[in-house]
Amino acid sequence: MIPHNVPVEAFNSSFTYAQSAGARSAAPKNISLDDLANLVKPYVDKYPDLSYNPLREKDLKKIFHDFPDIKSEQGVREKSDVIILYYNGLLKIDIKPAVEKAEKAKSGGRLMASSISFGSINSLEWANLYGNITMIGSYRYASTRAVDETIYRFSEDDRRDGYLGNSFQHAVWNCLIVREAMLKGYSKNNAILFTRNITSDHEHDGNGQRVYRDLEAMDLHNNLSARSWFDNNSSGSFWPFALRVPTESSIYDAWYHASTNRNFVICNGAVSIPALFPPNGWDFLYGTATANMGDRLYHIYPVPPGC
Repeated sequence: MIPHNVPVEAFNSSFTYAQSAGARSAAPKNISLDDLANLVKPYVDKYPDLSYNPLREKDLKKIFHDFPDIKSEQGVREKSDVIILYYNGLLKIDIKPAVEKAEKAKSGGRLMASSISFGSINSLEWANLYGNITMIGSYRYASTRAVDETIYRFSEDDRRDGYLGNSFQHAVWNCLIVREAMLKGYSKNNAILFTRNITSDHEHDGNGQRVYRDLEAMDLHNNLSARSWFDNNSSGSFWPFALRVPTESSIYDAWYHASTNRNFVICNGAVSIPALFPPNGWDFLYGTATANMGDRLYHIYPVPPGC
């Protein structure tokens, strides 16, 4: 059931912010991730929230109205990805006036994450968030918690790009995004794919092009290692109430253990990370959702003696 004033394309994952009503660009300008999450929350709250277990009566009532063929909570859980896609499609239309108003009220800069998050968000990341508006708050939460936990466990020097603390941060970040998406009602497969897409897009430049450097290879490897670990340590769906996901504390502990016992350094002049995955290592790192990776982390610095 698609409302008459909503373009059917809005329910396609490739439907962009610009297409939604002739917006000036593919990403909102001058709005922080924190502001964006706060801006969309009232709109998200209008729609059913599949994170409740069992589902709230008001959410079931609306879903049954919008999806007449669904008659039970089991049916909702079985069709959760379709339901989420539907309400995200409506949200694309709902938020546009508020985003445009916020754009006009702000000045300077591109879309920035909070000062303790993962830096600026590029247009590709925003495209993923725009197709998954219900995940914007969760994406902010996962980013912030990953940074907070890294600050707690690693020195300032070890948190720099290329260092082991940054490896830990990326692993925790990916695990938390998958966890948040599954708790929101996404199937495990779609939660992992969303996380793969947005974290791989984070490693593109401002023109949407892949970046082929050791730092990006390190990040992509650690992202993939984390998603693969999460895949192996989670199962089920909400129905029949068999959802199993690692706790946040177990994620932090597992990757801190990996950072001290399963870390590998790339020596200068040694084989590069992409070369470890022939024949197309960069395609593998950017595009693979999960693999048989183990819980290993790569870092580049500090360079050990003999490298």
